[in-house]
Amino acid sequence: MKFSAAVLLLTLTAPTATAFTPTFLPHTTKHSAKHSALNLSVGVVGGSSGAVGKEIIGVLENRNFDVTDLRIYGSARSAGKKVATKFGEVTCEKFSIESAKSCDIVFLAVSGEFALEHAEKLAESSVVIDNSSAFRMKEGVPLVIPEINGATCKGKKLIANPNCTTAIGLMAVNPLHKLFKMKRMLMSTYQASSGAGQEGMDELEAGTRDVVNGVKKVADDWAGGSHPLAFNLIPHIDKFQENGYTKEEMKVTWETRKIMGLDGEFPVSCTAVRIPIYRAHSETIVMETEEKVSRHTRRFYATPIPQTTSYNRTTRRCSHMRVANTGRS
Repeated sequence: MKFSAAVLLLTLTAPTATAFTPTFLPHTTKHSAKHSALNLSVGVVGGSSGAVGKEIIGVLENRNFDVTDLRIYGSARSAGKKVATKFGEVTCEKFSIESAKSCDIVFLAVSGEFALEHAEKLAESSVVIDNSSAFRMKEGVPLVIPEINGATCKGKKLIANPNCTTAIGLMAVNPLHKLFKMKRMLMSTYQASSGAGQEGMDELEAGTRDVVNGVKKVADDWAGGSHPLAFNLIPHIDKFQENGYTKEEMKVTWETRKIMGLDGEFPVSCTAVRIPIYRAHSETIVMETEEKVSRHTRRFYATPIPQTTSYNRTTRRCSHMRVANTGRS
């Protein structure tokens, strides 16, 4: 059997990568007329202060999504806050099921607990796109990267958005898998503080400032773990599982299999490390393939992948740096 390894180095902005704009919309009696004209009422829960919610709004703006009415929902503390958007100034509303159900599409950029409590109720009338892990592995709920398996959300009212590291990696892996048939995948992820939301980025900044200014020799442990993040690397994201992997690492395994339609025992292994930068997760991915992959062929086919940019790092040495990728969508 012929095989070779295809090695890819990716650096992308994680919050942007997790913002999903639906490719297929169900044609319900309530919304079919609106969908045909794409004059949509869109709600973003957690869009006034959360890092992911802000990114979702930014993607809607940058891609000129046809929003006629943007509604932003938050907690009682956030209610009344004014948010400037391309669609006009929006006043944040306190979340309620009744109000959010009036939207055609609702993005949930909140916790899994919140999603479990409200998502299915909202999906009775609206298309709900959940950014948490609550429904990703639930039977009957599509886990979607539009460029890979967007057709699976056709006719569905509740759609799960994959983990940021999964979404980034599979955008490059899936086209190569189609061409050369992947046998197994090894992934190492280097995840920015943005993976823990705005709170994670704020804590990194505070810890770095304390050390640089001589206030402390070592920064405080941050909320995302039992170690300081400033001037440190933490090979521990989320809880450890019985098999010795963390849940963050297992998310890549579980979600890769579901999104790509692979066997439940398909070999995928991931190592996840938190690194002290604001944004832009990085990954190295090693694939073993059934078919032989030449260096020339790999570069040729990697170039036109939707929503990705291919670089030869030997000639464009700064192309993969975090500062070159933050804010890109």
